[in-house]
Amino acid sequence: MIGDNRSMWAFIAATLIGLLFAAQWVLASAAVGRPVAWSYVLAWVLPEWLLWAALAPVVFAIPRRFPVGRATWRRVAPVHALAAVVLAGVHAVAFAMVTWPLPWADISHVPLLVLARNLVGKKGLSNLLVYALLAGAAHAIAARLRASRLESQLARAQIAALRLQLHP
Repeated sequence: MIGDNRSMWAFIAATLIGLLFAAQWVLASAAVGRPVAWSYVLAWVLPEWLLWAALAPVVFAIPRRFPVGRATWRRVAPVHALAAVVLAGVHAVAFAMVTWPLPWADISHVPLLVLARNLVGKKGLSNLLVYALLAGAAHAIAARLRASRLESQLARAQIAALRLQLHP
């Protein structure tokens, strides 16, 4: 079952997304006459998405602890905004630390702190978007699970009512 191996599925999804982005980068570069090596592109793309897969349990835990609803959104919106900013920064710094030593990334000549600062600025908005998408997915999954539980309870109640009608 998918739920039993969530980490594995997260890393498979992250790898597939990374490969999709890498292919887009390689094809776009070739189309404008500036081809790039797959090793270079993968050194930049795969760590980015694999780090999000590693952070996904944290992102999914926040909406579980602070669910957004009609009655709660004003109270939990600042929590999600803060979490998004912090995790976007954590991701960018971790991305710099993972990518910097890779020889294929061709970036070790840039000081690590400069790279980290640049990536916080460059990846900030897209990281906020990834947080929002993951948190939204967590909310959607939780809503579907709640609906499924309610359907199950309704079915059990209907069966109990039918039994009472058959055997009063």
